[in-house]
Amino acid sequence: MATAAHRMDAPAALPDDLLLAVRDLKIAIGTDEGRIVPVNGVDLTLGHGRTLGLVGESGSGKSLSTKALMQLLPNTAQILDGSHLLFRTKQGSVVDLAGFAPRGKQIRAIRGGEIAMIFQEPMASFSPVYTIGNQMIEAIRLHRGFDKKAARALAIDMLGKVGLSNPRLRVDQYPHELSGGMRQRAMIAIALATNPSLLIADEPTTALDVTTQAQILALIRSLQDELGMSVLFITHDMGVIAQVADEVAVMYMGEVVEYGPTRDVVRHPQHPYTRGLLAAIPSIDQIGGRLTPIGGDLPSTRPSGCPFHTRCDQAISGRCDTVQPESTALGPSWWARCHLLGQAAS
Repeated sequence: MATAAHRMDAPAALPDDLLLAVRDLKIAIGTDEGRIVPVNGVDLTLGHGRTLGLVGESGSGKSLSTKALMQLLPNTAQILDGSHLLFRTKQGSVVDLAGFAPRGKQIRAIRGGEIAMIFQEPMASFSPVYTIGNQMIEAIRLHRGFDKKAARALAIDMLGKVGLSNPRLRVDQYPHELSGGMRQRAMIAIALATNPSLLIADEPTTALDVTTQAQILALIRSLQDELGMSVLFITHDMGVIAQVADEVAVMYMGEVVEYGPTRDVVRHPQHPYTRGLLAAIPSIDQIGGRLTPIGGDLPSTRPSGCPFHTRCDQAISGRCDTVQPESTALGPSWWARCHLLGQAAS
């Protein structure tokens, strides 16, 4: 297999079929021990109306990468020069979100209005002192310019659209009066009430029971089809990715190690880390048996060579531990970074 270059050369260009292109994203964080770079050269693309799954263990850089899109990084974090976060606005112009000031007018117009985000724990997103309706109405009026009456009507409509019973009652309830699944639906309603082009879903089903999780996943997919929005879905669970994503980016220690169409990656994973994530998914055939966890833990500091070599049982001594692997093309829009692939190609 031939080695392929996957970064685009013209930072200001964004093909018409794409809503978002993340190019060479690097994020540094200052610590007492010095500067670390937990996100190190991430490339992603997301088409109109498509779902991109971002998957990896906790600490792989998934959430940090997506928070950069909305300039919601911690105060100690910084997007490094050379990073590009190209986004197509509703007006059709292409902007580089990496150049926006975190508290500036430009990003505040996009944050919540054009790019919305839902989280794992909705109680962290709601204010406990305001009703669900008040919080929805504020967002709708800010980003869509509705008067209060029209905003309330839209809030009720959206609560009904996400499957909450008796939305006219729910709109005047406080977050603590709703169950966990109902709060998650209400959070989705708030995010979508502003009619965003992109929804970032950060582990939105992890804290839910299996039945409610399936309902929420189906709801997001249904609303995506209805509204035509794109979704960036963050999770540690490859089983969820297989259900919801058109394409998947597998992240490890701040890098994308495999990227491609979900069907191809799930059926024929090429990177050892991807195979490890898939092997850890429970299946009906394994009832009573043991899952196969990935050995070891994430290193506290980035190792030399391939970042996964310290946990890989196929690592090549003298190569994987010293040389960073290049991207190897596996098919249309499918690639992985692994010396084993390069060895097979040569």
